Amino acid sequence: MSKRGKSPQLMRGPLGLNHTPGATLGGYSPLIAFIALCGGFWDQTGSCTCVKRMPVSGHPAVEEIAGAQALDGMVLSITYSPAPTLLSPGKSPLAERVAAIVVNRRWNSTGSDTVLIRTAAYTTACGFSFTNGDRYLLFPRSWHGDLYVDKCGLSRAWDAEAQRLSHMLNRRDQAQ
Repeated sequence: MSKRGKSPQLMRGPLGLNHTPGATLGGYSPLIAFIALCGGFWDQTGSCTCVKRMPVSGHPAVEEIAGAQALDGMVLSITYSPAPTLLSPGKSPLAERVAAIVVNRRWNSTGSDTVLIRTAAYTTACGFSFTNGDRYLLFPRSWHGDLYVDKCGLSRAWDAEAQRLSHMLNRRDQAQ
């Protein structure tokens, strides 16, 4: 009961949500306050949606690896790089994890025996999950001089499918 002896009445808000008049956070409805709070952490609270195009051949792996660079390597270390406070051209606006990878084998690329691979820090922003000491087959893409992977591509922890893909890469290189 309120001071006047009446129960507070629920009102239907613009989004169809019920709320009690005056029950706001700093003058904002709870929904607006929640959205504003999540806005500062969108790469943690959002969701990754991978959209695959339909391949002409019906075999996505065949078409995706046709001209792609690939690396077979093991993770030496993983560091965290916070999101920049100011956006700048050529820099990711997201927090990132940077994995130092010792390269065992390369396909369609050259370079040093150790590479840095970047990914979004959170899987909800399509970040790839690395674990120290684990082996991976990576299909990185280059962006402004850095190598990136995400969980939407063919990159994967070493398993039977990685073995199959590496055999496809070997056959591709032998055919060239």
